[in-house]
Amino acid sequence: MANPTTYEITIQNESGSSHAYCLFAETPQVSNSSSVYQNIWMAAPSIVSRTDGSSQMRFTINIQYYAICGTSDQPLGSNVAIATSDYEKIQLGTEDQQGTTLNFTTIGGANFVEPLPTPTGPNGGFTIQADRSWSEPDSNNTFIGLGAQDMHGNVVPVATVPAFPGITYNMFPVVKFYVSYGTFVEGQILDVEELGPQLEVDFTEAAYDAVTFIHNNQDEYQQVAPSEARKVKLQSLAARKAAFLGESEAPAVGKVRGQNHTLNGLMKEDRLAKELQRTLTKMVRSANCVA
Repeated sequence: MANPTTYEITIQNESGSSHAYCLFAETPQVSNSSSVYQNIWMAAPSIVSRTDGSSQMRFTINIQYYAICGTSDQPLGSNVAIATSDYEKIQLGTEDQQGTTLNFTTIGGANFVEPLPTPTGPNGGFTIQADRSWSEPDSNNTFIGLGAQDMHGNVVPVATVPAFPGITYNMFPVVKFYVSYGTFVEGQILDVEELGPQLEVDFTEAAYDAVTFIHNNQDEYQQVAPSEARKVKLQSLAARKAAFLGESEAPAVGKVRGQNHTLNGLMKEDRLAKELQRTLTKMVRSANCVA
């Protein structure tokens, strides 16, 4: 499978309880840092449980990554919600092209210096070079990290790293994601040990870039085959249409309500057209005879 720019994870809530699902990413590999925090990437509103497949949450994951930076009122740690002060779109290094490199400073606030320097990022990663514009201990809790777009198109922290003066960091994102549920906000640092059951979705070797899972009443996630997922989606749409129209039963897949009525209408129009044509022909013949 070619590397797509987006992935989709759909959760069908059939657990028997309402849940607010959230998405976060695998911790990226970061050089020269012993502390890398995972942040909530997407936090969805709560959805009810239904057994007809109509209660779904779809996470659309845009894997255009960003370098992010900022400061925090609190030291980085579990449940601390942080926001970015500055961000830059980055390109990961490949065998043919080096990845984005950024110079980070705290002069004028945490930010990336422009213009960007010549790319030197390693294969599969990008580079952030911190200057010495601040010192330790750091009461501003300065951080750098990996960012991405949330459900609303805002760039939010996906992984954060405490920044130290004069250090160069190489970051390597991983295309592996997790879904869980709970009350979170985007950018919040999480402790995976405090979460409930987690669904791991690894797209690095997946045959598809869109997957569907049922969250069942055993608090487990069961993957749905792509063909079955499409069938459930069609049934769900048919059920919602029937409910909207006030019908007691949704039409079977492949059968369109009103089909016979439409066919009869076309046949009637065809008969009228033929009768009109015959009438006009008679009128023309009569006119020719008179002439």
